[in-house]
Amino acid sequence: MQMPASAQNGKDSAGAFAEHVHRYLGEFLRSADQKAGFVLAAGTALAGFTLQAVVSGKPAFFAPCAKITALAGVLFSAISAVIAIYAVRPQQDRYRFGLIAFNGICELDRENYRAKVMEIDSDSRVDELAYHSHELARVLKDKYRALRWAVWAFGLGGAFILFAFGYSILNVH
Repeated sequence: MQMPASAQNGKDSAGAFAEHVHRYLGEFLRSADQKAGFVLAAGTALAGFTLQAVVSGKPAFFAPCAKITALAGVLFSAISAVIAIYAVRPQQDRYRFGLIAFNGICELDRENYRAKVMEIDSDSRVDELAYHSHELARVLKDKYRALRWAVWAFGLGGAFILFAFGYSILNVH
């Protein structure tokens, strides 16, 4: 029995939509990891630079009353780095099923996986993509929530540090 052309077009468009969403989420996942990596590097560098400046007493004009503010900035910068580590950590290993998730693939031997892929029909392919896209969306939700907190902590740390250095510069004796 032949499927009507309109029904076939609907399945084709569902498949194209599922592939588009899957690619779209993959791009967001890469972007989230890049942003978290940047916050991790910047938070660590800012915390290290400022802590070294406070401990060594350089610059010499670093006002004693600004040290507490600078140390608060170091703390928030370090917190941002820790949250960024949480955001960038791998999360795909919590999904163990399906022909797309790497744990699902690894649970089958090579020939079994190949056979399953070869026998998959377009409806099942769309189901696999939709399932995996949903799992990716859940990972992204966690990553971007952590990334928001990391950026806020970094901003707060940077503000404290800028205030401490600015106060020290303006109060040179």
